[in-house]
Amino acid sequence: MKATETGELPDRRDGASADGGVPVTPEEAVPRLHSPLRAVVGGLELLLALGAGALTAWMWQRGVVVLDYVATDGQVEHVSHRHLGNWLAGAVGCGTLGALLLLDAARQLVLASRAGKGPAPDVEAGPEPPPR
Repeated sequence: MKATETGELPDRRDGASADGGVPVTPEEAVPRLHSPLRAVVGGLELLLALGAGALTAWMWQRGVVVLDYVATDGQVEHVSHRHLGNWLAGAVGCGTLGALLLLDAARQLVLASRAGKGPAPDVEAGPEPPPR
């Protein structure tokens, strides 16, 4: 904020933004918490979480390679498992992403289920300015 010619900062209790733009009312400043549109977002996140889970399983299978060493008489002499770190790390990352998407989808669906029940919550704009 710039100081006026007298050196005082301008009073911003009138609802105007700090950059001198259009005044913002408290209803416009705070988005509605309970909105039915959140159900769509929650559904999309559920689909993305399922996709991340499928990708996790596919990457994990690619990250473990089984090597069979066969003896000359045809019997398996030794079984070795080779773990490829890049595929396993990707699988862990996708699994973590899927878990986070699943948690957020549950949160979105709970908030969407509460939409429209009762009056909208009162939004406090803060303390009222003292009289002049």
